[in-house]
Amino acid sequence: MNKDIFFKRVENFITDEQYLGFFKFLRENANDYLYTTAASSTAKHHSLVDLGIGGLYRHSDSVARMMIYFLGLDMYGSKFEEWQKNALVITAAMHDSKKLGDNGSSFTLDTHPNLAATWLIEMNSKYENPLPKEQIMFMANCCAAHSGQWCNSYRGQKKICPIPGEAYETFE
Repeated sequence: MNKDIFFKRVENFITDEQYLGFFKFLRENANDYLYTTAASSTAKHHSLVDLGIGGLYRHSDSVARMMIYFLGLDMYGSKFEEWQKNALVITAAMHDSKKLGDNGSSFTLDTHPNLAATWLIEMNSKYENPLPKEQIMFMANCCAAHSGQWCNSYRGQKKICPIPGEAYETFE
């Protein structure tokens, strides 16, 4: 599968060559299902456009495009350094990169935010020009917290990922 055709707006937004290279490395190493499966079978937490073949990619791309939009507004974008803007857009694009785990489960894994965060860290360690620890941890924590208030297991018995602004112990 030629993955170079995906996430072009993200690629065009990134201003730093190290981040751009890391993003291309992530895009190429992401599971094929990121580009081919539905984001949801029920639309419970996703829009109808995210259903069907390629829905997970459409969802991930639209989250990244929303991040680009918000960062373009002075009231938000002015609060972040350039590396943080690059990191936020990449994380937005890759936040569901492990939604079905490593082997393409038939169902969304409730631990997928943590799996994606761990994957970002692992990919950074394999990348030829790794990002500094502080920066990759920023990305990992954003990724781990992307489920927001829905951070409990599907049965609701236990908290399985952090809420935004709360560091996840595994990554510290």
